[in-house]
Amino acid sequence: MKSEPNDQNKKIQTSCQNCLFAVYDEDTQVGCQHNRLDEAEVLVEAYNERGNFFVLEGLCNLLRHDSWNNGVADKDKALSEISLSFHVVIDVFSLNSLDLKRIDVQYYGNYKVSIVGPPQKQKEILKLRKRLNNCQAHISPFSQYQKHKLVMGEKFSYFIFLDNPKAVRLDLSVFNEKYRIKQTKPIAINFNNLEYVSCLAYNYYSFTQGKLSYEKNMEIVREHAKNNS
Repeated sequence: MKSEPNDQNKKIQTSCQNCLFAVYDEDTQVGCQHNRLDEAEVLVEAYNERGNFFVLEGLCNLLRHDSWNNGVADKDKALSEISLSFHVVIDVFSLNSLDLKRIDVQYYGNYKVSIVGPPQKQKEILKLRKRLNNCQAHISPFSQYQKHKLVMGEKFSYFIFLDNPKAVRLDLSVFNEKYRIKQTKPIAINFNNLEYVSCLAYNYYSFTQGKLSYEKNMEIVREHAKNNS
């Protein structure tokens, strides 16, 4: 179905018409260099005096106009700009001494590492902090509240509690390559033995529910993730 764009429509939409990555046959759009048309859940064919094009429901983070990159449609550059960011929290409450010695976090993009653990593991925490280039360390006997404080208000794409011995060798690029290109990303998902949680979703539900316990907030986040999967 074709329609003329309506400025009164209040839904968030993305017009492909002026995007550098839109593929045209004369004045009619026939594709997208990033295959976003194939992934779109709602796709509307639209037109105006300049031609026929598609409108996607939602915000496309790969929309680039000719003012970007001197008008050159560089796919790799655009993909690098939408790389996900991460906050990795090493959960010493859940890992033993051998696990802590094996921890290694790798990523080419934006990320930070924090450590949270009990007072009785202070020496191990400080050694790990030094090995990981003096990342932040938080020593507290209260795991649920401390975990909440660490992730509440963060502006990264996702946070991850590294709490599984099977995942202490963590390469964040694997998750990034799988999900950065997707227009709709998971709220919370188990991936390679760890749970990746949207910081935006956690902040929203934590703020609206007013809970200070990490696990209580995560119960809400997981329920919404399940309903929206």
